[in-house]
Amino acid sequence: MEWIVCFAPVAVLFVGITFVRAKIPAAAGTGLIVSLVAAAIIGGIGESRVLEGAETGISSALSILYAVWPAMFLYDILRESGAFETLRTFAQSLTQDMLALVLLFAWVFSSFLQSITGFGVPVAVCAPFLVALGIRPVPAVTMTLIGHSWGNTFGTLGMAWDALVQMGPVENTSATALFAGGLLWVVNLSGGMIVTGIYGGRRALRHGLPLILLMSIIMGGGQTAVSLVDTTVACFLPSTIALVAFALLIKFGFYKKPWHCDSWVSEIDPATIYSDDARSGDAGNQEEATVLNRKDEPQAEASPRSTAQLRYEGAIRQSGCTPSLHEAALCASPFAFLVAISLVIFVVPGVRESVSTVQVGGIQIVGHAGFALLASCLFASIVMTRANRLDARKRIDACREALRRLWSASAGIILLVIMARVMQTTGQMQILAEGVASATGSAYLPFAPALGTFGAFITSSNMSSNILLAGFQHAMANSLGGNPALLLAAQTAGGAAGAAIGPSTILLGAATVGATGREGEMLKPLLAVSFAQAAVLGIIAWAISAV
Repeated sequence: MEWIVCFAPVAVLFVGITFVRAKIPAAAGTGLIVSLVAAAIIGGIGESRVLEGAETGISSALSILYAVWPAMFLYDILRESGAFETLRTFAQSLTQDMLALVLLFAWVFSSFLQSITGFGVPVAVCAPFLVALGIRPVPAVTMTLIGHSWGNTFGTLGMAWDALVQMGPVENTSATALFAGGLLWVVNLSGGMIVTGIYGGRRALRHGLPLILLMSIIMGGGQTAVSLVDTTVACFLPSTIALVAFALLIKFGFYKKPWHCDSWVSEIDPATIYSDDARSGDAGNQEEATVLNRKDEPQAEASPRSTAQLRYEGAIRQSGCTPSLHEAALCASPFAFLVAISLVIFVVPGVRESVSTVQVGGIQIVGHAGFALLASCLFASIVMTRANRLDARKRIDACREALRRLWSASAGIILLVIMARVMQTTGQMQILAEGVASATGSAYLPFAPALGTFGAFITSSNMSSNILLAGFQHAMANSLGGNPALLLAAQTAGGAAGAAIGPSTILLGAATVGATGREGEMLKPLLAVSFAQAAVLGIIAWAISAV
Protein backbone atom coordinates (compact mmCIF):
# COMPACT_ATOMS: atom_id res chain seq x y z
CA MET A 1 0.00 0.00 0.00
CA GLU A 2 2.90 2.34 0.75
CA TRP A 3 4.28 1.69 -2.74
CA ILE A 4 0.89 2.43 -4.35
CA VAL A 5 0.58 5.65 -2.36
CA CYS A 6 4.07 6.77 -3.49
CA PHE A 7 3.32 5.82 -7.08
CA ALA A 8 0.15 7.92 -7.11
CA PRO A 9 1.87 11.25 -8.02
CA VAL A 10 3.58 9.58 -10.98
CA ALA A 11 0.30 8.03 -12.13
CA VAL A 12 -1.50 11.38 -11.86
CA LEU A 13 1.22 13.10 -13.89
CA PHE A 14 1.24 10.37 -16.56
CA VAL A 15 -2.54 10.17 -16.91
CA GLY A 16 -2.88 13.94 -16.93
CA ILE A 17 -0.38 14.41 -19.74
CA THR A 18 -1.19 11.44 -21.96
CA PHE A 19 -4.90 10.73 -21.55
CA VAL A 20 -6.56 13.81 -20.09
CA ARG A 21 -4.22 15.93 -22.26
CA ALA A 22 -4.00 18.51 -19.52
CA LYS A 23 -1.42 21.23 -19.89
CA ILE A 24 1.90 20.47 -18.25
CA PRO A 25 1.56 23.10 -15.48
CA ALA A 26 -1.87 21.73 -14.49
CA ALA A 27 -0.68 18.09 -14.54
CA ALA A 28 2.52 18.92 -12.65
CA GLY A 29 0.67 21.06 -10.10
CA THR A 30 -1.79 18.25 -9.44
CA GLY A 31 1.08 15.77 -9.17
CA LEU A 32 2.82 18.03 -6.64
CA ILE A 33 -0.30 18.20 -4.47
CA VAL A 34 -0.69 14.40 -4.61
CA SER A 35 3.00 13.97 -3.71
CA LEU A 36 2.50 16.11 -0.59
CA VAL A 37 -0.55 14.02 0.39
CA ALA A 38 1.45 10.84 -0.21
CA ALA A 39 4.29 12.17 1.94
CA ALA A 40 1.82 12.82 4.76
CA ILE A 41 0.41 9.30 4.50
CA ILE A 42 3.83 7.60 4.69
CA GLY A 43 5.02 9.89 7.47
CA GLY A 44 7.51 11.88 5.42
CA ILE A 45 5.71 15.22 5.54
CA GLY A 46 8.18 16.75 8.01
CA GLU A 47 8.43 20.49 7.47
CA SER A 48 12.19 20.37 6.96
CA ARG A 49 11.92 17.67 4.29
CA VAL A 50 9.23 19.47 2.31
CA LEU A 51 11.06 22.79 2.52
CA GLU A 52 14.29 21.12 1.46
CA GLY A 53 12.54 19.56 -1.53
CA ALA A 54 10.90 22.84 -2.50
CA GLU A 55 14.14 24.78 -2.10
CA THR A 56 16.28 22.36 -4.12
CA GLY A 57 13.46 22.05 -6.65
CA ILE A 58 13.29 25.79 -7.25
CA SER A 59 17.08 25.99 -7.50
CA SER A 60 17.21 23.11 -9.99
CA ALA A 61 14.32 24.55 -12.00
CA LEU A 62 15.98 27.95 -12.26
CA SER A 63 19.17 26.25 -13.42
CA ILE A 64 17.19 24.52 -16.18
CA LEU A 65 15.35 27.71 -17.11
CA TYR A 66 18.68 29.51 -17.39
CA ALA A 67 19.25 27.34 -20.46
CA VAL A 68 15.63 27.26 -21.64
CA TRP A 69 15.04 31.03 -21.88
CA PRO A 70 18.02 31.99 -24.09
CA ALA A 71 17.50 28.83 -26.20
CA MET A 72 13.97 29.94 -26.99
CA PHE A 73 15.02 33.51 -27.76
CA LEU A 74 17.80 32.20 -30.03
CA TYR A 75 15.28 30.11 -31.94
CA ASP A 76 12.87 33.01 -32.47
CA ILE A 77 15.62 35.41 -33.54
CA LEU A 78 16.83 32.95 -36.16
CA ARG A 79 13.26 32.21 -37.23
CA GLU A 80 12.43 35.87 -37.71
CA SER A 81 15.64 36.48 -39.65
CA GLY A 82 14.95 33.60 -42.06
CA ALA A 83 18.16 31.82 -40.98
CA PHE A 84 16.50 28.42 -40.62
CA GLU A 85 15.05 28.55 -44.12
CA THR A 86 18.41 29.62 -45.57
CA LEU A 87 20.20 26.75 -43.85
CA ARG A 88 17.50 24.27 -44.92
CA THR A 89 17.76 25.35 -48.54
CA PHE A 90 21.56 25.27 -48.43
CA ALA A 91 21.60 21.81 -46.81
CA GLN A 92 19.30 20.51 -49.53
CA SER A 93 21.67 21.91 -52.13
CA LEU A 94 24.44 19.75 -50.65
CA THR A 95 22.33 16.62 -50.50
CA GLN A 96 18.80 15.91 -51.68
CA ASP A 97 18.63 12.75 -49.61
CA MET A 98 15.96 13.66 -47.05
CA LEU A 99 16.81 10.71 -44.79
CA ALA A 100 20.44 11.85 -44.61
CA LEU A 101 19.29 15.33 -43.58
CA VAL A 102 16.93 13.93 -40.94
CA LEU A 103 19.68 11.72 -39.48
CA LEU A 104 22.14 14.60 -39.57
CA PHE A 105 20.03 16.91 -37.43
CA ALA A 106 18.01 14.45 -35.32
CA TRP A 107 20.87 12.07 -34.51
CA VAL A 108 24.41 13.22 -35.33
CA PHE A 109 24.32 16.99 -34.77
CA SER A 110 21.99 16.69 -31.76
CA SER A 111 24.44 14.18 -30.23
CA PHE A 112 27.28 16.61 -30.84
CA LEU A 113 25.39 19.37 -29.02
CA GLN A 114 24.56 16.98 -26.17
CA SER A 115 28.24 16.14 -25.81
CA ILE A 116 29.14 19.70 -24.83
CA THR A 117 26.00 21.45 -23.59
CA GLY A 118 22.99 19.31 -22.65
CA PHE A 119 20.23 20.99 -20.60
CA GLY A 120 17.75 20.57 -23.48
CA VAL A 121 19.93 22.48 -25.97
CA PRO A 122 19.94 19.64 -28.57
CA VAL A 123 16.14 19.53 -28.85
CA ALA A 124 15.86 23.33 -28.71
CA VAL A 125 18.29 23.69 -31.64
CA CYS A 126 17.73 20.59 -33.79
CA ALA A 127 13.94 20.15 -33.64
CA PRO A 128 13.43 23.55 -35.35
CA PHE A 129 15.88 22.44 -38.05
CA LEU A 130 13.74 19.38 -38.74
CA VAL A 131 10.64 21.58 -38.89
CA ALA A 132 12.44 23.79 -41.41
CA LEU A 133 13.11 20.64 -43.46
CA GLY A 134 9.39 19.99 -43.58
CA ILE A 135 9.01 17.55 -40.69
CA ARG A 136 5.91 18.05 -38.56
CA PRO A 137 6.53 19.55 -35.10
CA VAL A 138 5.50 16.53 -33.00
CA PRO A 139 7.68 13.92 -34.78
CA ALA A 140 10.48 16.51 -35.07
CA VAL A 141 10.70 16.76 -31.28
CA THR A 142 10.21 13.01 -30.86
CA MET A 143 13.00 12.09 -33.27
CA THR A 144 15.43 14.58 -31.76
CA LEU A 145 14.81 13.33 -28.22
CA ILE A 146 15.36 9.71 -29.29
CA GLY A 147 18.38 10.59 -31.41
CA HIS A 148 20.51 12.28 -28.77
CA SER A 149 19.45 10.42 -25.60
CA TRP A 150 22.37 7.96 -25.82
CA GLY A 151 24.77 10.82 -25.01
CA ASN A 152 23.19 11.65 -21.66
CA THR A 153 25.79 9.81 -19.56
CA PHE A 154 29.11 11.01 -20.96
CA GLY A 155 27.55 14.05 -22.62
CA THR A 156 27.70 17.53 -21.08
CA LEU A 157 31.34 16.59 -20.53
CA GLY A 158 30.49 13.66 -18.27
CA MET A 159 28.26 15.37 -15.69
CA ALA A 160 25.90 12.37 -15.32
CA TRP A 161 28.88 10.01 -15.17
CA ASP A 162 30.49 12.08 -12.42
CA ALA A 163 27.24 11.91 -10.44
CA LEU A 164 27.21 8.11 -10.84
CA VAL A 165 30.82 7.83 -9.67
CA GLN A 166 30.18 9.95 -6.58
CA MET A 167 26.80 8.52 -5.55
CA GLY A 168 27.42 4.83 -6.34
CA PRO A 169 30.13 4.90 -5.40
CA VAL A 170 31.86 3.45 -8.45
CA GLU A 171 34.76 1.34 -7.21
CA ASN A 172 35.95 -0.12 -10.52
CA THR A 173 35.71 2.81 -12.91
CA SER A 174 37.24 1.00 -15.89
CA ALA A 175 34.83 -1.94 -15.73
CA THR A 176 31.83 0.32 -15.12
CA ALA A 177 32.82 2.61 -18.01
CA LEU A 178 33.27 -0.41 -20.30
CA PHE A 179 29.87 -1.87 -19.41
CA ALA A 180 28.19 1.56 -19.62
CA GLY A 181 29.79 2.31 -22.98
CA GLY A 182 28.65 -1.01 -24.41
CA LEU A 183 25.07 -0.59 -23.19
CA LEU A 184 24.95 3.01 -24.40
CA TRP A 185 26.14 1.82 -27.80
CA VAL A 186 22.92 -0.21 -27.97
CA VAL A 187 20.91 2.94 -27.19
CA ASN A 188 22.84 4.83 -29.87
CA LEU A 189 22.32 2.23 -32.59
CA SER A 190 18.66 1.70 -31.76
CA GLY A 191 18.17 5.48 -31.65
CA GLY A 192 19.46 5.91 -35.20
CA MET A 193 17.31 3.03 -36.44
CA ILE A 194 14.18 4.28 -34.67
CA VAL A 195 14.61 7.80 -36.06
CA THR A 196 14.96 6.27 -39.52
CA GLY A 197 11.93 4.05 -38.99
CA ILE A 198 9.79 6.97 -37.86
CA TYR A 199 10.69 8.88 -41.00
CA GLY A 200 10.23 6.13 -43.57
CA GLY A 201 9.76 2.65 -42.12
CA ARG A 202 11.39 -0.42 -43.66
CA ARG A 203 12.20 1.30 -46.93
CA ALA A 204 14.15 4.02 -45.14
CA LEU A 205 15.94 1.43 -43.00
CA ARG A 206 17.10 -0.46 -46.09
CA HIS A 207 18.31 2.78 -47.63
CA GLY A 208 20.04 4.18 -44.56
CA LEU A 209 21.40 1.05 -42.84
CA PRO A 210 25.02 1.44 -44.04
CA LEU A 211 25.07 5.07 -42.89
CA ILE A 212 23.50 4.18 -39.55
CA LEU A 213 26.00 1.38 -38.89
CA LEU A 214 28.99 3.57 -39.77
CA MET A 215 27.86 6.49 -37.63
CA SER A 216 27.00 4.17 -34.72
CA ILE A 217 30.45 2.55 -34.84
CA ILE A 218 32.03 5.99 -34.69
CA MET A 219 29.74 7.40 -31.97
CA GLY A 220 28.78 4.41 -29.82
CA GLY A 221 31.94 2.39 -30.35
CA GLY A 222 34.10 5.48 -30.10
CA GLN A 223 32.49 6.50 -26.81
CA THR A 224 33.10 3.02 -25.38
CA ALA A 225 36.78 3.19 -26.31
CA VAL A 226 37.41 6.79 -25.23
CA SER A 227 35.59 6.31 -21.89
CA LEU A 228 38.37 3.93 -20.83
CA VAL A 229 40.88 6.76 -21.25
CA ASP A 230 39.01 10.01 -20.46
CA THR A 231 35.34 10.12 -19.48
CA THR A 232 35.15 13.92 -19.85
CA VAL A 233 35.47 13.83 -23.66
CA ALA A 234 34.12 10.28 -24.14
CA CYS A 235 31.02 11.58 -25.95
CA PHE A 236 32.42 14.83 -27.35
CA LEU A 237 35.34 13.37 -29.29
CA PRO A 238 33.41 10.58 -31.12
CA SER A 239 30.47 12.92 -31.85
CA THR A 240 32.83 15.46 -33.40
CA ILE A 241 34.46 12.77 -35.54
CA ALA A 242 31.03 11.52 -36.61
CA LEU A 243 30.00 15.02 -37.66
CA VAL A 244 33.14 15.41 -39.77
CA ALA A 245 32.75 11.91 -41.24
CA PHE A 246 29.14 12.66 -42.17
CA ALA A 247 30.21 15.81 -44.02
CA LEU A 248 32.97 13.92 -45.86
CA LEU A 249 30.52 11.20 -46.95
CA ILE A 250 28.27 13.83 -48.51
CA LYS A 251 31.25 15.58 -50.12
CA PHE A 252 32.39 12.37 -51.80
CA GLY A 253 28.94 11.65 -53.21
CA PHE A 254 27.43 9.19 -50.72
CA TYR A 255 23.79 9.80 -49.77
CA LYS A 256 23.72 12.84 -52.00
CA LYS A 257 21.24 11.86 -54.72
CA PRO A 258 17.53 12.73 -54.41
CA TRP A 259 15.72 10.34 -52.08
CA HIS A 260 12.61 10.71 -49.94
CA CYS A 261 9.67 8.79 -48.50
CA ASP A 262 6.03 9.78 -48.70
CA SER A 263 5.82 9.82 -44.94
CA TRP A 264 3.15 11.15 -42.60
CA VAL A 265 5.85 13.02 -40.68
CA SER A 266 6.49 15.33 -43.64
CA GLU A 267 4.67 18.62 -43.64
CA ILE A 268 5.45 19.59 -47.24
CA ASP A 269 4.99 17.95 -50.58
CA PRO A 270 8.32 16.46 -51.75
CA ALA A 271 7.41 17.70 -55.22
CA THR A 272 8.18 21.23 -54.01
CA ILE A 273 11.72 20.13 -53.23
CA TYR A 274 12.64 17.74 -56.03
CA SER A 275 12.38 18.34 -59.74
CA ASP A 276 10.69 15.88 -62.07
CA ASP A 277 14.10 14.68 -63.26
CA ALA A 278 15.26 14.13 -59.70
CA ARG A 279 12.11 12.27 -58.77
CA SER A 280 12.50 9.92 -61.72
CA GLY A 281 15.14 8.03 -59.73
CA ASP A 282 14.89 6.39 -56.35
CA ALA A 283 13.11 9.43 -54.92
CA GLY A 284 10.19 8.76 -57.21
CA ASN A 285 9.71 5.22 -56.00
CA GLN A 286 6.24 5.25 -54.50
CA GLU A 287 6.67 1.96 -52.66
CA GLU A 288 4.74 1.97 -49.42
CA ALA A 289 7.14 3.30 -46.83
CA THR A 290 5.73 2.09 -43.54
CA VAL A 291 2.64 1.49 -41.46
CA LEU A 292 3.19 5.06 -40.32
CA ASN A 293 2.53 6.23 -43.88
CA ARG A 294 -1.05 7.22 -43.23
CA LYS A 295 -2.66 9.84 -45.42
CA ASP A 296 -5.46 10.31 -42.92
CA GLU A 297 -3.05 11.38 -40.19
CA PRO A 298 -4.31 14.60 -38.58
CA GLN A 299 -2.47 17.69 -39.67
CA ALA A 300 0.03 18.91 -37.10
CA GLU A 301 0.14 22.53 -36.23
CA ALA A 302 3.09 24.18 -37.90
CA SER A 303 5.56 26.23 -35.94
CA PRO A 304 4.85 29.95 -36.05
CA ARG A 305 6.49 31.78 -38.96
CA SER A 306 6.76 35.47 -39.50
CA THR A 307 5.37 37.20 -42.59
CA ALA A 308 8.92 38.12 -43.58
CA GLN A 309 10.03 34.53 -43.38
CA LEU A 310 7.07 33.32 -45.43
CA ARG A 311 7.92 35.89 -48.10
CA TYR A 312 11.51 34.72 -48.03
CA GLU A 313 10.47 31.07 -48.42
CA GLY A 314 8.21 31.98 -51.32
CA ALA A 315 11.00 33.92 -53.02
CA ILE A 316 13.35 30.94 -52.67
CA ARG A 317 10.80 28.55 -54.17
CA GLN A 318 9.89 30.87 -57.03
CA SER A 319 13.42 31.79 -58.00
CA GLY A 320 14.83 28.32 -57.45
CA CYS A 321 18.05 29.96 -56.25
CA THR A 322 20.33 28.42 -53.66
CA PRO A 323 21.81 30.50 -50.85
CA SER A 324 25.50 31.17 -51.28
CA LEU A 325 28.14 29.68 -49.02
CA HIS A 326 28.55 33.13 -47.47
CA GLU A 327 24.82 33.34 -46.64
CA ALA A 328 24.83 29.83 -45.17
CA ALA A 329 27.92 30.60 -43.11
CA LEU A 330 26.30 33.78 -41.83
CA CYS A 331 23.15 31.93 -40.74
CA ALA A 332 25.17 29.10 -39.18
CA SER A 333 27.53 31.46 -37.34
CA PRO A 334 25.43 31.56 -34.11
CA PHE A 335 25.73 27.77 -33.84
CA ALA A 336 29.45 27.92 -34.58
CA PHE A 337 29.75 30.58 -31.89
CA LEU A 338 27.77 28.35 -29.48
CA VAL A 339 30.16 25.46 -30.11
CA ALA A 340 33.25 27.66 -29.80
CA ILE A 341 32.26 29.31 -26.53
CA SER A 342 31.12 25.94 -25.10
CA LEU A 343 34.50 24.43 -25.94
CA VAL A 344 36.30 27.32 -24.26
CA ILE A 345 34.20 27.11 -21.10
CA PHE A 346 33.84 23.35 -20.74
CA VAL A 347 36.83 21.77 -22.48
CA VAL A 348 39.83 24.10 -22.10
CA PRO A 349 41.69 22.93 -18.98
CA GLY A 350 41.24 25.19 -15.98
CA VAL A 351 38.56 27.46 -17.45
CA ARG A 352 35.58 25.52 -16.13
CA GLU A 353 37.06 25.39 -12.63
CA SER A 354 37.75 29.12 -12.71
CA VAL A 355 34.32 30.24 -13.90
CA SER A 356 32.43 27.78 -11.67
CA THR A 357 33.08 30.09 -8.71
CA VAL A 358 30.80 32.73 -10.26
CA GLN A 359 27.42 31.78 -8.77
CA VAL A 360 24.14 33.40 -7.80
CA GLY A 361 21.87 31.45 -5.47
CA GLY A 362 23.87 28.30 -6.08
CA ILE A 363 23.48 28.56 -9.87
CA GLN A 364 26.64 28.84 -11.92
CA ILE A 365 26.46 31.92 -14.12
CA VAL A 366 29.36 31.46 -16.53
CA GLY A 367 30.08 27.74 -16.18
CA HIS A 368 26.61 26.80 -17.42
CA ALA A 369 25.14 25.99 -20.81
CA GLY A 370 22.76 28.91 -20.32
CA PHE A 371 25.64 31.38 -20.49
CA ALA A 372 26.82 29.95 -23.81
CA LEU A 373 23.26 30.12 -25.16
CA LEU A 374 22.76 33.67 -23.90
CA ALA A 375 26.01 34.80 -25.52
CA SER A 376 25.00 33.04 -28.75
CA CYS A 377 21.61 34.77 -28.63
CA LEU A 378 23.26 38.20 -28.38
CA PHE A 379 25.73 37.23 -31.11
CA ALA A 380 22.88 36.15 -33.42
CA SER A 381 21.00 39.39 -32.83
CA ILE A 382 24.06 41.51 -33.68
CA VAL A 383 25.07 39.48 -36.73
CA MET A 384 21.58 39.29 -38.21
CA THR A 385 21.02 43.01 -37.63
CA ARG A 386 24.26 43.93 -39.38
CA ALA A 387 23.31 41.65 -42.28
CA ASN A 388 19.96 43.50 -42.62
CA ARG A 389 18.05 40.32 -41.81
CA LEU A 390 16.75 41.60 -38.49
CA ASP A 391 15.36 45.02 -37.68
CA ALA A 392 13.82 46.49 -34.53
CA ARG A 393 10.32 45.28 -35.39
CA LYS A 394 11.48 41.73 -36.03
CA ARG A 395 13.39 41.70 -32.75
CA ILE A 396 10.22 42.80 -30.95
CA ASP A 397 8.23 40.07 -32.74
CA ALA A 398 10.85 37.47 -31.75
CA CYS A 399 10.79 38.57 -28.10
CA ARG A 400 6.99 38.67 -28.02
CA GLU A 401 6.70 35.15 -29.46
CA ALA A 402 9.35 33.76 -27.12
CA LEU A 403 7.75 35.34 -24.05
CA ARG A 404 4.32 34.04 -25.06
CA ARG A 405 5.61 30.48 -24.96
CA LEU A 406 7.94 30.94 -22.00
CA TRP A 407 5.21 31.53 -19.41
CA SER A 408 3.61 28.11 -19.80
CA ALA A 409 6.92 26.30 -20.28
CA SER A 410 8.53 27.93 -17.22
CA ALA A 411 5.60 27.20 -14.93
CA GLY A 412 5.53 23.57 -16.02
CA ILE A 413 9.27 23.08 -15.51
CA ILE A 414 9.25 24.67 -12.05
CA LEU A 415 6.33 22.54 -10.82
CA LEU A 416 7.74 19.34 -12.33
CA VAL A 417 11.15 19.76 -10.74
CA ILE A 418 9.69 20.71 -7.34
CA MET A 419 7.48 17.61 -7.48
CA ALA A 420 10.51 15.41 -8.26
CA ARG A 421 12.58 16.92 -5.46
CA VAL A 422 9.76 16.62 -2.92
CA MET A 423 9.33 12.96 -3.82
CA GLN A 424 13.06 12.51 -3.32
CA THR A 425 13.47 14.33 0.00
CA THR A 426 10.34 12.80 1.56
CA GLY A 427 11.51 9.25 0.77
CA GLN A 428 8.92 8.39 -1.88
CA MET A 429 11.47 7.57 -4.58
CA GLN A 430 13.35 5.26 -2.22
CA ILE A 431 10.12 3.40 -1.41
CA LEU A 432 9.35 3.03 -5.12
CA ALA A 433 12.83 1.66 -5.82
CA GLU A 434 12.74 -0.73 -2.88
CA GLY A 435 9.31 -1.94 -3.98
CA VAL A 436 10.64 -2.88 -7.42
CA ALA A 437 13.59 -4.69 -5.86
CA SER A 438 11.33 -6.51 -3.39
CA ALA A 439 8.95 -7.63 -6.14
CA THR A 440 11.70 -8.93 -8.43
CA GLY A 441 14.02 -10.45 -5.81
CA SER A 442 16.99 -12.33 -7.24
CA ALA A 443 15.70 -11.65 -10.75
CA TYR A 444 16.29 -7.92 -10.27
CA LEU A 445 19.16 -7.42 -12.72
CA PRO A 446 17.04 -7.28 -15.94
CA PHE A 447 14.91 -4.58 -14.29
CA ALA A 448 17.84 -2.36 -13.22
CA PRO A 449 17.92 -0.29 -16.46
CA ALA A 450 14.14 0.24 -16.27
CA LEU A 451 14.58 1.69 -12.79
CA GLY A 452 17.14 4.14 -14.18
CA THR A 453 14.69 4.99 -16.97
CA PHE A 454 11.93 5.54 -14.44
CA GLY A 455 14.19 7.83 -12.39
CA ALA A 456 15.00 9.89 -15.46
CA PHE A 457 11.32 10.13 -16.35
CA ILE A 458 10.47 11.51 -12.93
CA THR A 459 13.41 13.93 -12.70
CA SER A 460 13.81 14.75 -16.43
CA SER A 461 17.53 14.08 -16.06
CA ASN A 462 19.92 11.13 -16.26
CA MET A 463 22.22 12.95 -13.84
CA SER A 464 19.39 13.32 -11.31
CA SER A 465 18.43 9.68 -11.81
CA ASN A 466 22.02 8.68 -11.02
CA ILE A 467 22.11 10.93 -7.95
CA LEU A 468 18.83 9.43 -6.78
CA LEU A 469 19.35 5.74 -7.52
CA ALA A 470 23.08 4.97 -7.91
CA GLY A 471 23.52 4.23 -4.21
CA PHE A 472 20.47 1.98 -4.25
CA GLN A 473 21.75 0.08 -7.30
CA HIS A 474 25.12 -0.44 -5.60
CA ALA A 475 23.41 -1.74 -2.47
CA MET A 476 21.27 -4.12 -4.55
CA ALA A 477 24.39 -5.49 -6.25
CA ASN A 478 25.96 -6.25 -2.85
CA SER A 479 22.81 -7.82 -1.42
CA LEU A 480 22.30 -10.02 -4.48
CA GLY A 481 25.98 -10.92 -4.78
CA GLY A 482 26.12 -9.32 -8.24
CA ASN A 483 28.67 -7.14 -9.99
CA PRO A 484 28.27 -3.49 -8.87
CA ALA A 485 29.97 -2.27 -12.05
CA LEU A 486 27.34 -3.96 -14.22
CA LEU A 487 24.37 -2.73 -12.18
CA LEU A 488 25.66 0.84 -12.07
CA ALA A 489 26.28 0.73 -15.82
CA ALA A 490 22.72 -0.57 -16.32
CA GLN A 491 21.44 2.28 -14.13
CA THR A 492 23.05 5.07 -16.15
CA ALA A 493 22.32 3.44 -19.54
CA GLY A 494 18.66 3.11 -18.57
CA GLY A 495 18.75 6.71 -17.36
CA ALA A 496 20.10 7.81 -20.74
CA ALA A 497 17.22 6.05 -22.50
CA GLY A 498 14.84 7.68 -20.04
CA ALA A 499 16.23 11.16 -20.70
CA ALA A 500 14.08 11.17 -23.85
CA ILE A 501 10.88 11.04 -21.77
CA GLY A 502 11.66 13.74 -19.23
CA PRO A 503 8.49 15.87 -19.12
CA SER A 504 10.37 19.15 -18.77
CA THR A 505 12.55 18.33 -21.79
CA ILE A 506 9.49 17.41 -23.84
CA LEU A 507 7.89 20.65 -22.74
CA LEU A 508 10.95 22.59 -23.91
CA GLY A 509 10.91 20.88 -27.32
CA ALA A 510 7.19 21.46 -27.77
CA ALA A 511 7.50 25.13 -26.85
CA THR A 512 10.43 25.63 -29.22
CA VAL A 513 8.60 24.37 -32.32
CA GLY A 514 5.24 25.91 -31.46
CA ALA A 515 3.53 22.68 -30.37
CA THR A 516 2.72 23.61 -26.77
CA GLY A 517 -0.23 21.58 -25.51
CA ARG A 518 0.68 18.53 -27.61
CA GLU A 519 3.20 17.04 -25.19
CA GLY A 520 0.98 13.99 -24.64
CA GLU A 521 1.26 13.10 -28.34
CA MET A 522 5.02 13.08 -27.93
CA LEU A 523 5.12 11.24 -24.62
CA LYS A 524 3.17 8.15 -25.69
CA PRO A 525 5.59 6.90 -28.38
CA LEU A 526 8.61 8.09 -26.37
CA LEU A 527 7.52 6.00 -23.37
CA ALA A 528 7.25 2.92 -25.56
CA VAL A 529 10.70 3.51 -27.07
CA SER A 530 12.50 4.30 -23.81
CA PHE A 531 11.14 1.36 -21.84
CA ALA A 532 11.66 -0.98 -24.81
CA GLN A 533 15.30 0.12 -24.89
CA ALA A 534 15.48 -0.41 -21.12
CA ALA A 535 14.09 -3.95 -21.53
CA VAL A 536 16.71 -4.78 -24.16
CA LEU A 537 19.44 -3.34 -21.95
CA GLY A 538 18.18 -5.49 -19.07
CA ILE A 539 18.34 -8.65 -21.16
CA ILE A 540 21.87 -7.80 -22.30
CA ALA A 541 22.99 -7.05 -18.72
CA TRP A 542 21.49 -10.34 -17.55
CA ALA A 543 23.28 -12.22 -20.35
CA ILE A 544 26.61 -10.57 -19.45
CA SER A 545 26.11 -11.49 -15.80
CA ALA A 546 25.27 -15.08 -16.72
CA VAL A 547 28.43 -15.39 -18.81
